[in-house]
Amino acid sequence: MALNEIGVIAPPAGVTPDFAHPTRHLHTANRVVVIVGTTASAISLLVRIYSRLVVVRKWMLDDTVLVLSWMFAAITQSVLLYGYTHAGLGIHQWELTVEDYNKSLKVLMAGAVMYIPALGLSKIGLIILYYRLSDMQRSWRIILWSFTIFVISYMVILECLFLFGCNPIQKAWDVAIEGQCISRASIFLAGTCASIFIDIVLVITPLPVVVGLNMAPKKRVGVACMFGLGGLSLVTSCMRLVSVVPMLHTNDESYRLGAMVLWM
Repeated sequence: MALNEIGVIAPPAGVTPDFAHPTRHLHTANRVVVIVGTTASAISLLVRIYSRLVVVRKWMLDDTVLVLSWMFAAITQSVLLYGYTHAGLGIHQWELTVEDYNKSLKVLMAGAVMYIPALGLSKIGLIILYYRLSDMQRSWRIILWSFTIFVISYMVILECLFLFGCNPIQKAWDVAIEGQCISRASIFLAGTCASIFIDIVLVITPLPVVVGLNMAPKKRVGVACMFGLGGLSLVTSCMRLVSVVPMLHTNDESYRLGAMVLWM
């Protein structure tokens, strides 16, 4: 067997690797989600920008933050789309050569580094919206500032873990280099748990404010539903958690990533 036909790990007993036509986990689903999700979010963002610049004629800080969040998200999805198609994401490691697996590691790192600010900025944008729309007491403002500091802190920590989590650093994208790395699955798990926590907080926090608003009951329900849209992020975070946990107990990480990145 030629060197380029040897997988990163040995296949299970009775399994013959197919390097020409490897098994791809959720390959089509991931591509559809990337294309449809990016297109839908782009249309929504353009509608928001048009509303702000043409209709309302007032651009706010949360608008800038959300635009930046979308830009990072679009880059993330583009990187992952390349990963599904050309870099081995969602393929069993016994059907990936060392060269292909290293390529998947580079794509994974690039996607993770871009995804962290995309996710964090979207939450900060929502916090800014809460701060701007609510006539809150000083205690509420302190709470929101605390949430912002928490989000920024876990963004910085996660970025550092992905960028500097290996010794030597090059080990993160080259499996042939001797060294040690912090478990990527553990980093994903920590980030997902932090995301779930802040999502729950952002869903619950505005409820007392909405209840106290001086408006008709129907409008109050409408505002509550608008804030409740933040719960969609909570749903995706929970689904991501479900897909991350199996990664803690497998040596076939590239295949399991097919399920996890579906919810990024």
